[in-house]
Amino acid sequence: MSLRFIESLTYPFSDERWWKKFLIGWLVNAVPFLNFAATGYVAKIYRNRIQKSEESLPEWDDWILFLKHGVMIFAVVCCYIIVPGTVLSWLFPTWTTIAGLIIIGMCFLLPMSIGNFVLQYRFKDAFDFKQIIQRIKSVFQEYVIVFFIVLGFGTFMYVFLRQWQLRRDPFSWILLSGIHFYVQLVLFKIFGDVFPVQKGDLARADQADSIEEDS
Repeated sequence: MSLRFIESLTYPFSDERWWKKFLIGWLVNAVPFLNFAATGYVAKIYRNRIQKSEESLPEWDDWILFLKHGVMIFAVVCCYIIVPGTVLSWLFPTWTTIAGLIIIGMCFLLPMSIGNFVLQYRFKDAFDFKQIIQRIKSVFQEYVIVFFIVLGFGTFMYVFLRQWQLRRDPFSWILLSGIHFYVQLVLFKIFGDVFPVQKGDLARADQADSIEEDS
């Protein structure tokens, strides 16, 4: 598992043309609203890792789809984290421990829900809790280890990024955008490697690709 995490840390630099692809993602991630395209791009990495179809960074070849998928993933994150967090803090302002545990539980489900979504890019699949829980159970030990490694890594990066964010200067904003894009690449890659592929998943994913190409 430690080797997989280390491999994920170096994954963004494994492509011969990584600097160009990473630079595009860095700049795109620095532009409000357009940064959804960066999220959609890393979602393709998640999907590629599930399908075992591409080892290197994908091309920036479909900006409209990247933007669309990024907006949809942001909506999923809102439904899992932002909306429940806001509602809980409003309803139970003094029950911070219970509210925190609920949010951590939602965070635990979120990576697998995004994986479930990117298979066919259907919004409702991100909320198919029966299938999401089944997938987690099938790789439970590995998923838990990855989740807590990522949680620790994410906490460290948040503290680091927060210090830079407080400076509020243009250089800090640009630097933060690059680091945030890098963190997304690492997280989506490692969860894509852990994602359990079930019977019929890849066929449905290929069918979804055909439909999007026709549209």
